Amino acid sequence: MRAIQITEFGGPEVLRQVELPAPEAQPGHLLVEVSSAGINFADTHTVEDSYLSRSTLPMVPGAEIVGRTSDGRRVVALADNGGYAEVAAVREYLAHDVPEGVTDGQALALIVQGLTAWHLLRTSARIAAGESVVVHAAAGGTGSLAVQLAKSFGAGRIIATASTKEKRDLALELGADIAVDADAEGMKERLVEANDGKKVDIVLEMTGGPVFDASLAALAPFGRLVTYGMASRVPRRRSRPPS
Repeated sequence: MRAIQITEFGGPEVLRQVELPAPEAQPGHLLVEVSSAGINFADTHTVEDSYLSRSTLPMVPGAEIVGRTSDGRRVVALADNGGYAEVAAVREYLAHDVPEGVTDGQALALIVQGLTAWHLLRTSARIAAGESVVVHAAAGGTGSLAVQLAKSFGAGRIIATASTKEKRDLALELGADIAVDADAEGMKERLVEANDGKKVDIVLEMTGGPVFDASLAALAPFGRLVTYGMASRVPRRRSRPPS
């Protein structure tokens, strides 16, 4: 079968198309003929070996797939890598049937990013109707879904951040009430201004570094900042919230 494999860690340049034997289904696993594979930001960490859980070589990346099993079921599944291939083995309990009216892309958007957005708002932030919500990287995979979910959950004001006008316009189309520039410089002031001069109730933050600090500074008393990534690769260094 054709697959994308890495034999060294790095950026996109280490990805190679190769021919490999198809995997064999172990007990409790399914073989899936892959029609589409998700390409997620998480995959860049895997290929770089920059996760806390280490990667091993050689590797076929890809943790999200859609395809058909040998008995004709159309499923979306999480894989222990191996998704960038024509056939992938997945744990049976991590495979879910996909209705024919749902496209591959829609199914892949929901399996990681959609569930992440849902749990960020419901499980972690415990959003209540009328609360203000800041969604960083609001045009990205998780962010764009979080904007739409926050709207459906009754958020009082959704403040999106994004790095370009095109991305901010997209966030507004998806349901954000206001969209501001994602630059960390002056972010606290922009967020407060966007919330009619009041500090915000909820922030979904995945950039890290100075964006985390500015977000924390913009948080209202009893507000919740939910951090779920560090895309900037810059750790937070402050020992306490800035004034």
